[in-house]
Amino acid sequence: MNDVEEISKMASKILLYLLQSQLLMTSNRWQQVLDATVPVMSILQCWCDLDSPLAKCILGMMETDPLIQTGTVSLVERIRGSLRLLFHRDERIRSDGVNRVLSLLSQEDDCIRKLPKFADIDIQSMMDLFMIKTPRSLLITGDKPAAIFQELDLKKIYDIFISDSIEVSVKKSAAEQLAQIMQDSSLHKAFHRIAGVSKLLDMLSRGVNIGQESKQWNLLAGMLPFIIKMLRCLVESDVELRHQLAIESKVYYAVLRGCLLHRTDDFCRREASELFCFLLFEELSSFCDQRDLDEDGHQQVSSGLSLPSLIVERYALPFKVVKHHQNSPWRVKIPSESDPLRQGLLLEMMRVSWAVSWHSNDFEATIKSVLGPHDKKEPALCELEMTYLDGVVLSTSYLPSALQQCLFDIENATSHVAVSQCILRISSYFVINGMSDAARLFHSMKWREAISKFLLVVPCSTEDELLLHDILQMLQLMIRCHGSAMPEEVMNWLAEMLLNPKAGFQSLLARNNAASDAELPESALLARSQLNRALLKFVAEFIGHYPYYLSKTNSISRCVHGDLAKFILGKINRADSAQSYNLSFLKLTLSCLMQITARPGWTVGCSSSDCLLLSLQTLQSLLEVVSAFHVGRGGMSMSYMGRGITRCTALCLRHLAHEMAKQLQSQDWPRNWLFTRHAMVNSVGESGLHWLFPLWSYRDSEVRAAGVGIAAALASTESGRITLTTQCHSIPGGIWAVAFSILLDSRECSMVRQQAALLLVNLTSQSMPCGTVLPTTPDTVWQGPIVINEETQTSEIGLSALLILLHHTEYYEKVCALLNNVYRYPMIHAAGNVGKAADSSLLTTLDSQLTLTTSGSATPAVSTGLLVDIGSFSQSAASILATNAVHDSVNSFTSVNGRQHLATREGATNVSTSGVDSISNLSSTSEVLESLSVVTPGLASSVCLMLSNLVVLEPKDALRCIVQQGIFKSLLRMVSADLLGAYCLSILEAKRHHKRQWILAFQELLNLLCDVINLIKICTSHEVELSRNLLDDGSVLQQLVLMLGVAFPVDPDLNLCCQNLWETVFSLLSSLLWKRSDEAFLAMCPAVVKHWKVIAGQVVNILQEKQFQDSDLWQRSLTFIALILTEEAKLKMKLHNQRPDDVYYVSDRLDCPENKDGDDDMFSCGTGTTVLCQVLVKAFDVVILKPLEFFTSKAIVVNALKSLLAVSSNAKVAALEAGLLEILLEHIGRLQMKISAEMLDIIKTSKKKRNPIFSEMIMILELLRNFLFDNEDIKLSACKSGLSNLIHSIWIWCKLDLSLMSCVLALLCSYVAYCPSASSSLAFTSASAVAFVNQSKVQAKAVHSSNSLVHCLIKLMQKEASAGNQTILKQSFTLTATLTLSQECRGILWKSNFLQDFSLLSPQKSKKTKTNVLLESLWLNLLLNLSFSSDGQNMIYKIEDGVPLLVEFAFDGLENQQKSALLIIRNLCFNSANKPKLLTNERLVPLFLRCLELGSSDLKTVACSAIYALLYNNQKAKGILKNAHVLLKLQEANNHFHYIGSEQPWAENCSQVLKDIFILLKV
Repeated sequence: MNDVEEISKMASKILLYLLQSQLLMTSNRWQQVLDATVPVMSILQCWCDLDSPLAKCILGMMETDPLIQTGTVSLVERIRGSLRLLFHRDERIRSDGVNRVLSLLSQEDDCIRKLPKFADIDIQSMMDLFMIKTPRSLLITGDKPAAIFQELDLKKIYDIFISDSIEVSVKKSAAEQLAQIMQDSSLHKAFHRIAGVSKLLDMLSRGVNIGQESKQWNLLAGMLPFIIKMLRCLVESDVELRHQLAIESKVYYAVLRGCLLHRTDDFCRREASELFCFLLFEELSSFCDQRDLDEDGHQQVSSGLSLPSLIVERYALPFKVVKHHQNSPWRVKIPSESDPLRQGLLLEMMRVSWAVSWHSNDFEATIKSVLGPHDKKEPALCELEMTYLDGVVLSTSYLPSALQQCLFDIENATSHVAVSQCILRISSYFVINGMSDAARLFHSMKWREAISKFLLVVPCSTEDELLLHDILQMLQLMIRCHGSAMPEEVMNWLAEMLLNPKAGFQSLLARNNAASDAELPESALLARSQLNRALLKFVAEFIGHYPYYLSKTNSISRCVHGDLAKFILGKINRADSAQSYNLSFLKLTLSCLMQITARPGWTVGCSSSDCLLLSLQTLQSLLEVVSAFHVGRGGMSMSYMGRGITRCTALCLRHLAHEMAKQLQSQDWPRNWLFTRHAMVNSVGESGLHWLFPLWSYRDSEVRAAGVGIAAALASTESGRITLTTQCHSIPGGIWAVAFSILLDSRECSMVRQQAALLLVNLTSQSMPCGTVLPTTPDTVWQGPIVINEETQTSEIGLSALLILLHHTEYYEKVCALLNNVYRYPMIHAAGNVGKAADSSLLTTLDSQLTLTTSGSATPAVSTGLLVDIGSFSQSAASILATNAVHDSVNSFTSVNGRQHLATREGATNVSTSGVDSISNLSSTSEVLESLSVVTPGLASSVCLMLSNLVVLEPKDALRCIVQQGIFKSLLRMVSADLLGAYCLSILEAKRHHKRQWILAFQELLNLLCDVINLIKICTSHEVELSRNLLDDGSVLQQLVLMLGVAFPVDPDLNLCCQNLWETVFSLLSSLLWKRSDEAFLAMCPAVVKHWKVIAGQVVNILQEKQFQDSDLWQRSLTFIALILTEEAKLKMKLHNQRPDDVYYVSDRLDCPENKDGDDDMFSCGTGTTVLCQVLVKAFDVVILKPLEFFTSKAIVVNALKSLLAVSSNAKVAALEAGLLEILLEHIGRLQMKISAEMLDIIKTSKKKRNPIFSEMIMILELLRNFLFDNEDIKLSACKSGLSNLIHSIWIWCKLDLSLMSCVLALLCSYVAYCPSASSSLAFTSASAVAFVNQSKVQAKAVHSSNSLVHCLIKLMQKEASAGNQTILKQSFTLTATLTLSQECRGILWKSNFLQDFSLLSPQKSKKTKTNVLLESLWLNLLLNLSFSSDGQNMIYKIEDGVPLLVEFAFDGLENQQKSALLIIRNLCFNSANKPKLLTNERLVPLFLRCLELGSSDLKTVACSAIYALLYNNQKAKGILKNAHVLLKLQEANNHFHYIGSEQPWAENCSQVLKDIFILLKV
């Protein structure tokens, strides 16, 4: 009981603290407390005694004072709480409740118009208003009585009850009967259907309202008790109605007022109190369907209502109900002594759980409290106190503590046995607890310090060897289970220990056991043998899991080097017989060596020999091993003895070939692979590659693949190709027959066929002669295949022989079938008896849900009736790595621009066509495979490389066959990005041990797509029709664009493959744009525009990553952007900005409004243009600071940025904000200073070749020109930054290079066009001025200098007018014509007497050069612009013989000259002051009349306008034009214009002008 009281006090304190903490909480948090308190308010009010702080706090929450709103509950809850107080058993509480109820009644809306009035309320009687002396029982004994009334009776009585025409006594009687009927709950639904509840509430509200008529009110007031009873009956049985009315404050007010009106009526008091109880305790009520027996044995049935026992006890309820919750539902039941929790294992679990919870789930503190030293006893229950055994169990099972204890025991161990036990315990934790959790904790501890001391010393006893054996096994287990997820620092530490000469590993590997093992006992020999095996397994496991990308970035350059390889190589016993080998140990050694040789660069760093010597030693040892096991033993191909040794040896040889090709400088290294058995007599005349031939027909597919892969690696150099062809003379058909037979054998394993394809790739990687065999050709020259015609005894050599082989073997037909059946999924479904199938249609295509995995290029034959997981086949990680290594080596000989694979020398071979058919037995074993092999992506990729070489060697024949056999269509079908997204998703969802296999399969698919796209590029580059076929297929172009969005940054190797795919796609698209120009653009634009966000996002990603800078991908992406935007600009110029409906423009996406389509992606609107432009500007800012040697990189960035600025206005705004203008001007200034510093060298070399500084200057100026074009804001910014002065400072250097001068003039033309400020700035320039100065301030202070840029331009025009450079002349006059629109420039032109040069022209001269004709047209255009201003017209008048010359040009000039001259004269006619001067020219009016009669439409229009301007407000002109002859000509012209006006709009305008002229003549 004491515990119960203590818990009660603590609960009260907690509750009181919460209810008094409003100021400590936010408003939302306090509201949550109130919301949680409301449902249990009736429970809390049970404890109200007016004395305790908790009771006062609870009553304070129901404060009725309207001025107090803080901390209280809602109004309806305050009403309910106050009414609950009237049911309390304590009179003081009821008295307080009366005061609260009256206060609430006084606050009711319109309370003065409601009854009863406050003066009529008896406060003393209100205390006992709801105190019922004899509570009614809600427990009904016996069965429920049968219903008396029917639904029809209910409706009849209800109609009387609500009728207004019935007498009062009848209605009151109907109300009483209706109240009786409502006791039958079966009629409540019918009452709800006639809307009886709403009617009752309405009558109840009107019954307490004074506003009713006296008669009506007396009726309603008299029926209030029956109305309350009806509501009570309805609420008692209807939970939903009870919940609805419980939150209606108007119901409480109306029922309370009705009860007060009939306070002397016990019936009304009882019904009202019961109704209130149903509503006030609605939250706590529940329903039970129990049937119990009372004390007399009668059946006791609950009415459906049950209240907590505490409510029934604390409140004086008007009825008796079933009670629930006799005790608190939260009370913990104290278990009995016989409870299972008090004994056995459950008690131990309780002790541990209690102790851990007592220490706040701190296991370390729990263990320390039990096992560690402590002075003061922790407060806890005695029964739940942990024992010492519990502490030991917890410390052993809790992983962090257990691992830490193991490391502690290792550091403080006094014997080898203790350390071994700890090592074994750590290994068991790895296995039991899951490697991921255990290893993560283990790596976070200082375990390397504890173990390193055992690895740094060489074991000197058997105990030391056994201990090191256990440590190596633990490390091997950790590496194997953890896999690629091993932390980088751990792998680096292990590599350092392995490669450290002072550590024990190298000493153990180099130990020679032959001499000392004979003297050791058997137990020591066994321990040493176990240690050697464990050491080799550890080395193989470590190297196999050491990531490649770590070896590139690690401080240790590589995880293996030559010394390690040499130590492993020393353990191979050299002998000629297989019986002398310890086969299991030899296989283990070769497996370790296989992992070492799979690492690139493993021959580097040997302290005792160089790369060549180590390679030759390894080669000799491996050749002896492989020869000893199957060469010369005819039956060995049927034996399984040494199968693993042969596989490991073959793979080591394959790795060695790749290493020698990469590391050795000499190209003659394949000659070292010739091996002869000197001890055998029958070896005379034997081929030096006799050991290689059996590998091609070995029973193991991995060995066959390795054997063919060795041949492929040897053929990567010219010397190797010659060696292969000369050493394979004993094979019918030679090496060519071997390669073709294996590749075209559909029953051979795909990885073997892939290596055969790579062999053919290298054999065709060099150009060959064509024709017959030349007897004078030396054997050291590569001649390709030689085919002997047995009928004519003639030999075809090289390319012609290769074509014969291709057609004889039906190569293109079989390749087409191969490409059509590429299986790109990582899982294979077998279908029935695959051996009887003839094609690959047996492979059922998978859907997008990829489930199983593949191990890369190794794809075995399909077995029947099984679901084959390719990863389950026995292909080691080394073989996978080796496949990738050889594939990489072949790829390293491949160029993406359509060249052949790398080869340098030539040789010869002798092949007969009959040998091709007879060589098929090389790829078969004693049992012929009955199943077809799956065409893997790796095989198809190698075939594509072969086709690429064939197209380069003989484009005409190869392309013809590719088209005829449908290979090109197959290639287009393979270009699909649909599967790439599914692969990425599957890789992310795959388990850790399957993820690497998924990645390898995905890498092969990506490599296939790269090679297919490269082949398509080569084909389309050589054949126009194929490029058209590609451009006509919009789905392929769309798939190509979608491939740019494929990325997988989680895995570095896979992401590198994705980058190669991007580069290939950009290269193909750029090639199409380069070759097919606008045709490619129109075909490509729908896909590019649709997926522009993919392209732009990828380009932005490439530019932002530093690793891509100056890479091929970086260049290809920028080149594509430059080409496609350039083609758009060219097309717009071609169409004169008249866009057809079916033409898409990239600029539509570049200049679209931001968030136009509601797309949140930034590259789907103008925001993407801003981002793209910003990264281009940033890239330009970086690359432009590089030396002149990086001109190509600079040009690529400039071209992309220049093209973007040419088509996008948003890009210009973004570039201006990014500071491109400042960057350009600063760099021009730097180049100008560099030119000045190298002035003498530039002057000496300018006549011989262009200086690279000038080339870079031209490139920057062209970019600036595109930037300034058609954008006034940028021009004003450039003007303020001093661009004019900057151009003036480089003007002197422009004279040395005409291209630079042309570029500067073009820039100035764009600069001053439609920008008066820029035009005026040229008049204030000076060669000594400084750029980046506010030009407007300079113009305000400065005056015209005698050496401004305008003066320089005048001198240039005068010089070129006689020199005859038409380009410079045209550009300079065009610029000057624009400058004439500026007043300052017009002043300089006049003061310099330049305009007087116009008088030197002679329009009537018969023989003119092209330069003279161009000069006359340019002068007229200049004067035309000059005539648009009044002072310019005055200058024209002041030119000597200026007007007569213009009239002569209008008469005798060319058509364009006539138009320009007539326009100038027309503009002069508008000047009223100078009209008399014009009229003095007698040829003026005849000129106009001649133009009206014989001129073109333009001349006639201008002539009409000139006559009208001349006539206006000039009497002299009227007098001249009133001449009868003139009027007649004008009338004739008017009639002509009127006649053709309906067909020609310009004629109608001329007619209207002439009518106006006639009106003026009449005035």
